[in-house]
Amino acid sequence: MSTFCNFSENPTEADELFVGDAISLENSHFHTGGPLWFLVHGYNGEISDSFPSLQVPELLSLSPSGNVILLEWAQLSQGPNYAEAVRNVRDFAKKKKTF
Repeated sequence: MSTFCNFSENPTEADELFVGDAISLENSHFHTGGPLWFLVHGYNGEISDSFPSLQVPELLSLSPSGNVILLEWAQLSQGPNYAEAVRNVRDFAKKKKTF
């Protein structure tokens, strides 16, 4: 599972952030105090899909100090079936809530 953050300076290139790694956040272009949006792709998806990737520039146009966090959980969203992917959401959420 990966976490990527896009910023208004360059909405097409993201910094990769790691849960529990404050240095990855400190070395990023994260705007403290700016709006923060989280986007998560769906079942069998990935962050390069039209949702959520097409929403990034639109959200960043709303605020020059905005941050868009894309949560990548492609490995867990694959299942082997939909019911398994739904169960995997719990693991994904537990890991990302510490972010």
